[in-house]
Amino acid sequence: MMCHLGPYIVPMPLNASYSLKFALIFGGISSIAALLMTSVVFVEESWRGLWLFTGSASFVVGYALSHWLIERRESPSNSRLVWVGSLIALLSHWLCWYSFLCVTYVRGAFLGETLGDAPIDPLMGLGVACGYTLLSMAFLGWLSVPIAIFLCAWLRRDGSVVR
Repeated sequence: MMCHLGPYIVPMPLNASYSLKFALIFGGISSIAALLMTSVVFVEESWRGLWLFTGSASFVVGYALSHWLIERRESPSNSRLVWVGSLIALLSHWLCWYSFLCVTYVRGAFLGETLGDAPIDPLMGLGVACGYTLLSMAFLGWLSVPIAIFLCAWLRRDGSVVR
């Protein structure tokens, strides 16, 4: 099975589940978007790896929530697809920022590398990640919500979820 994303063709495993397809596509789109953003906006080398956190967080949250809340359900409604897609977009932003803060803390505490200020410890990072999520969603992150909703509906366009 091939998945067409614009001019690119992404090979998909023939027996890939709905949640795996969603996670691969959403994680890939998120990684590419973050890579483009960080290469244009951020100059510091420390921010260059943000695309990795964005893609992996999008993959993990996308897979987990689409598996538990869509794929395992008998016949998910369109409203369920909309709220699950929105939840995936929001939680993937939070997990991205939290994992970024945790790795930054470890790099600062053990390797002496910082982004300028003292690193934020993981407990304080729980709340700081919420603030970063709100900021990133206010600027360009809001685009991930309709993308996630579209992917939820697009992968289910035949009316059923493949188990």
